[in-house]
Amino acid sequence: MEGGPPIFLEGDKFSYAGKFIRKDTGKILAKSGEKIIAAISFSADRNDKEIVWIRYIVVEKNLRGRGVGPKLLSYAVDNLMEQVELIKIATNNVFAYRALYKSGFEYTGKKTGISELVLEYPRDQTEERYLEGIGTFQLKKCLTDEVIELLSKRDIKNMPIETLFRL
Repeated sequence: MEGGPPIFLEGDKFSYAGKFIRKDTGKILAKSGEKIIAAISFSADRNDKEIVWIRYIVVEKNLRGRGVGPKLLSYAVDNLMEQVELIKIATNNVFAYRALYKSGFEYTGKKTGISELVLEYPRDQTEERYLEGIGTFQLKKCLTDEVIELLSKRDIKNMPIETLFRL
């Protein structure tokens, strides 16, 4: 899996904009006309050519929460799975964790970097594994009451099962 050309994103519109300048990562872009509205960077695993790591997913700040990221992630997963057997991603963001579950990823029980939870696709999802990951975020004691409520077991039980877990 080869890298791609540098992509220059506006730092005031995208988090991690500078990460897309690297030439050693592949990139998948979402555009509206000629304007980039979201991007994903990825690279092959150093030890296994059948694994790819998604490094960053960014959405223009004023478009967040409108489904652009999940649509781009779905497109990326479909295309990357034609080339590899497994996709991995690491996150230390509880909202990204939840969104990744909704996109079919599952927590592996492993961590990398500074307390980043490793998720994989494809995996058989279970509520127990999801809650295990949520528990690691709760242990950090950095979640607000609002976030804890959003991620609570009650919240999961009220979600349609097909929304969160593939059957």
